[in-house]
Amino acid sequence: MKKKLHAFSANYQSAFIFCFALLLNVGVINGQTEIATNGDFETGDDTGWLLFQNGGSVVLDNTISNGGTWSGKLETGGPSNPAFKQEAIGVGAVAAGDLVTISFDHIGSVVQPGAVFNVLLFGEGAAGASFTHVFNPAPVLAATWTTFTGTFTIPLGTDVSGGVSFLIEAVCGGDVGCSVSANIDNVSVTVPVAAPSARVQVIHNSADAAASLVDVYLDGTLLIDDFAFRTASPFINAPAGTPISVAIAPSTSTSVADAIATFPYTLAVDETYVLVAEGIVSPSGYSPATAFDIAVYGLGREAAVTAGNTDVLVHHGSTDAPTVDVDEVTAGNLVNDISYGEFDGYLALPTADYQLQVKDATGTTVVASYDAPLATLNLDDAALVIVASGFLDPSVNSNGPAFGLWVALPSGGALLELPAGGTAITDPTVSALEKGSTGNDLYVYSGLPGSTVANFNFNAFQGAGTISEVDIESDGNNTGKIENLSFYGAQWDAEDLVAGGYTFVHLDYYATTSSEFNFYLIDATAGIPGGNAEEPRYRFGGATPDEAIVAGEWRSIFIPLSHFTSYPTPNFSYDLNDIFQWKFDGNGTVYFDNVYFSSTNVLGTNDFELNDFSVSPNPTRDNWIVKTNNQIINSVVVFDILGKQVLKLTPNSSEVIIDATELNNGVYLTKITTSNGSKTVKLIKQ
Repeated sequence: MKKKLHAFSANYQSAFIFCFALLLNVGVINGQTEIATNGDFETGDDTGWLLFQNGGSVVLDNTISNGGTWSGKLETGGPSNPAFKQEAIGVGAVAAGDLVTISFDHIGSVVQPGAVFNVLLFGEGAAGASFTHVFNPAPVLAATWTTFTGTFTIPLGTDVSGGVSFLIEAVCGGDVGCSVSANIDNVSVTVPVAAPSARVQVIHNSADAAASLVDVYLDGTLLIDDFAFRTASPFINAPAGTPISVAIAPSTSTSVADAIATFPYTLAVDETYVLVAEGIVSPSGYSPATAFDIAVYGLGREAAVTAGNTDVLVHHGSTDAPTVDVDEVTAGNLVNDISYGEFDGYLALPTADYQLQVKDATGTTVVASYDAPLATLNLDDAALVIVASGFLDPSVNSNGPAFGLWVALPSGGALLELPAGGTAITDPTVSALEKGSTGNDLYVYSGLPGSTVANFNFNAFQGAGTISEVDIESDGNNTGKIENLSFYGAQWDAEDLVAGGYTFVHLDYYATTSSEFNFYLIDATAGIPGGNAEEPRYRFGGATPDEAIVAGEWRSIFIPLSHFTSYPTPNFSYDLNDIFQWKFDGNGTVYFDNVYFSSTNVLGTNDFELNDFSVSPNPTRDNWIVKTNNQIINSVVVFDILGKQVLKLTPNSSEVIIDATELNNGVYLTKITTSNGSKTVKLIKQ
C-alpha cells in the first residue's frame, strides 16, 4: 500500500549523528526510577540482598543507622572480602546507553596496608556478565556518615537483558594488621525513566542546491549544523504523545527565525517512522518546482521481519520523475505505479543480489536499470529504504544531481548509491542453439530439417509493439523478436497433436527487458475469445508464474502439452486436435526461436554438447583453456557483455588457449564452433 503523509522532520549529518541521538534522548527522559530493593535495610532482614561472608562478616546492624533503625555492616577478618550484593535488578528498566547512578551513605574505618572498600557494577546479559565496572574513586570511610555517588553509562550495544548487579565489598589481602569496618545505609541505584517515545529515521533527499546543507532546530533549539543531502540519521528515540516543532533552516542560519520550513508533529507512542525531506526551496531554476515537504511513513522497520530476508521500503523522491514501476528482471513487478512523494510498503525479499528496472507507468519502457546487491552487502535480516533521488533532467533543474536509486540503512550515515547501467540486459550476440529432441518433432519455427507445419504465417496478428525477425549472427538463421510486447501471434494449418503422438511443445527464449510473458497454444474450434481468462497459457514470471523468467541468456524450454489441456476451461471445450496458432502476451522485449512439437522432452545428442568440452579455469586472471573430446575446434569468438567482438581464433585443433591478459575484468561470452555445432559459454575475467 502506498502512503503519502506530511508533517514532521529532522535532519542530521553523519558526523553529528551520535550527538544528535544523545540530544534527542535527553529530551525523552522523564526522571529516574529506583531499581534497588530494601536499600535502607528497614525490613530488618536481608530482603533483596545477597550476603557473602568470604572470610569476614556481613550482618544487619540495628546499633547504628543514618535515619531509621537498620544499616548493613561489613567487617574483614584477616585476608577476606565480605560483600553485600543485589543481583539482576532493573530487568526491563535498564537499557544500553542508560546512565546508572549508585549512591549510599557510609561510615567506618580502615587500617592499612592492603585495605580496600570497593563498589562494582555488572551487566547481566544472555551469555553472562556483559560488562564489569569498578567505581573510581572509591568511597572513603570516615568517622562520620558520608554519601558516595558514582555514575556509569552502559555502552551502546551492550546486552543488559538480565538487568544489572552491584556489589559493595570490604577487602583485605595478606598484609598484617589490615582491617576494614564499614556500615552502609540508604543504598540507591537509579536509571532514567524514558518518557513516551517513538523511533525515527530521517533522510535528507532535497536535491535543491540551496538545501544541500541545512540546520535543524527542535522546539527552537539548534540540534544539528550542516546536515548534508543524501545522508540519513540512524533510528533514534524521539518524544511522542506531545506536540513538537521541527524547523529546517539554511546552513548559515543564526536562529530558528531563519527557518525555511517548520513542521509541527505529534508522534504516536511506540511507532517507528521513516521521514524523507524533499522538494524545492529555491524560487526559480527548477522544473517542476515542487515545494519542500516531508514524506512520512509510519510503519517503519529496523530489521527484517523474517530471518534470511531483507525488507525494502521504496520511496519516490525525484521531483521531475513521472509515475513509474519497479521490476526485478527475474521476479517481475515489485512496485506498481508509484508517484512522487509516495512510499510503497515493505517488500520482504530473500537476501540475494537483484537486478532492478525502473519502467514507465505502462510497464513497457525501461527508464533505467540498477544492481541491488543485497547479499554482497551482507544485508541479511536488515530493513532498508531505497529512495529515488535527483533529477531525470538536470539541465532544467540548475544542473543538479542526476537521478539514481540510493539506500538508507538503519544505522544512518551517507546513503549508498545503487550502481546504474551495469545490470542492463543486452540483446543476444549469438543465436539459440538449433537442436531438436531425441523423439519425433514437428517444427513450427526453426531452421532445423524435418517435418514442418503447413502455411506458416509468422505475424498473423499483433497488438502494440514491434514484431520482427533478426539475423543475429548474419548467418541466415533468423530469430523472432518481440519489442514492447502487448500481444502477438503466428498461425499455420491446424495440426492434430494427439494423432501425431506429440506430448511437448519446445521453445527457446531470450528475455531482455521483459519481466513476464505468457505463451499460448490456440485451439481452432474451442472458440475461446482472445483475452479471456480461460485461454490456456504457460506463464513465465509474473505474480503466479509456472516458472520464473530468466533474462540475459538463451533458455531451452519443454512445456508438457498436458499443461494446456489441464488448464481450467469450464465454459469451453479445449483440446489438442486442431492447434493452429501460438500467442505471446506480456511486457518488454523477448527473442524466441526453435518452436516445435515433440514426443519427448530430451534434447538430441547429435550436436555439440556441454559435456563434449571443458573451459578452465573459469573465472581466470590470465588464460582460459578450451578442450574438446577429440573434436576439432573450428573457431572461437569472444564477445563482451555489450555484444562487441573482442577476440576471434581459428585453432583447427581439439584444444585452444584464449589469452585474457589484455581484457578488462568482467563477463564475456564465447561461441565455440566445431563440425558438430556451436555452443556459447559465459567466461569471467577477474
